[in-house]
Amino acid sequence: MSAGEHWPEGTEWHDGDRLFRISRLTRRQAVPDSEWGDLWTMMGILAKRHGPENVRIVVWFDN
Repeated sequence: MSAGEHWPEGTEWHDGDRLFRISRLTRRQAVPDSEWGDLWTMMGILAKRHGPENVRIVVWFDN
């Protein structure tokens, strides 16, 4: 089951004084090219060489 099947786009809920909404973002909306452009370029090069199904990125964000 995908997230869209479990929580349809547009679903909203309140948690205290915050409103949460399920919506779809493109990669460019979520992660701007200005900050990650070099990585996207490298991934494109690797995808051309090895096929897009063989290129993945794993990211760890730690505060």
